[in-house]
Amino acid sequence: MGIQRTELRIGVEPFDGITPNSSTMPLIQIELRVTFGMPDNFRTEKLTFDVSDFETAYNVILGCPILGKFMVVVHYAYQALKITGPNGTIIVKGDQRAAVKCDKQSLDMVEHFS
Repeated sequence: MGIQRTELRIGVEPFDGITPNSSTMPLIQIELRVTFGMPDNFRTEKLTFDVSDFETAYNVILGCPILGKFMVVVHYAYQALKITGPNGTIIVKGDQRAAVKCDKQSLDMVEHFS
């Protein structure tokens, strides 16, 4: 990604509930600009991400900080996020097949740790 080491910070708060019966400390934290939308209607915010070295089915987990920063409305049944943009609502749709695959991988990992 071309990120300079000076842009990385040591993680300070543990992740809970990632692996059974334990906490995991993030290796680093990094601030990145995140953009949702299209060229005619988009929002960009600077967000802090925790980076750790543990097995997960997901590449990224968008938690409460991102939902609050973008004032996201989550529609779990439709796997969609709705975000207020300067020219109307921005809708980010999920991928049903990818979600099922990640859920299955996550369950397999939990069985492996049990």
